[in-house]
Amino acid sequence: MAQAMGAAGALKALMSQPAALPILGRWMQAEMPTALPHLEMLAVMSNLAQLLTASGKTDEAKPLALEAVDGMREIIGPDSPQTLVALSNLAQTLASLGHFDLAEPLMREDLEHSLRRHGPEHPDTLVSFNNLAQLLTLRGNLDEAEPLYRKELRHSRNTHGAEHPRTLICAQQLAALLKAKGRSAEALPLIRSVHGDKHPRTLSAICALAGALHSEGKATEAEPLAREAVATSLSVLGATHPFALVARVQLASVLRTLGGPTNEAEAEALHGVYQGGAAQKMG
Repeated sequence: MAQAMGAAGALKALMSQPAALPILGRWMQAEMPTALPHLEMLAVMSNLAQLLTASGKTDEAKPLALEAVDGMREIIGPDSPQTLVALSNLAQTLASLGHFDLAEPLMREDLEHSLRRHGPEHPDTLVSFNNLAQLLTLRGNLDEAEPLYRKELRHSRNTHGAEHPRTLICAQQLAALLKAKGRSAEALPLIRSVHGDKHPRTLSAICALAGALHSEGKATEAEPLAREAVATSLSVLGATHPFALVARVQLASVLRTLGGPTNEAEAEALHGVYQGGAAQKMG
């Protein structure tokens, strides 16, 4: 057994070297069935499938991942940590091949087992939430993906904290989904949480939301956002930056829609500043 475990450890070390893939493949076919106990063999197969998938060799990875999952379910049960890892590897391999219909039930099973074994705030469960949410998003099932992203985000904040990279990635994914569903107002706070108030992506989101509200006839709601975009772009980017110029044009347009002598005068002044800045930029 010690010899077998040593072989398994050596294989795991080899798997970090992409150049070793052809050697491992030949060894698996010729010698591995006798070199390792069955469970160790299945673990190696699952890990190798994951490496092959990461290397773009998903067609080679698929049969290995399938056999590893089936064998582990039989030997150590569906809730074993090793089985869950193998199940996740198989689902990722199938998704990489574009077999979303096959990958989805496996990802659902993986999430169900992970919730039962670890609870909702375990890092492995958070990964399972994200894998399924991403797959559903790719399949256009945004309504079902949204609550999964929301659960992941809530639990990730509890587990990792609001500033952890995984939490920020999830917030960004949820924001993108909300924008795709036409709910930019809900997406903006998430974008702020990821990038801060002065990042170009935040500024772009503010301008986009202000423009959407204005086009919907909601100029009163658009005005504070348009003003924020102007103030922030001036302080961060400078008066002659194209974004700062466009933000002033947008605010002027909103003010003209609102009407009234004060708004009209401010809009005219903003338009004059825009023309001067644009001329300076051209010069």
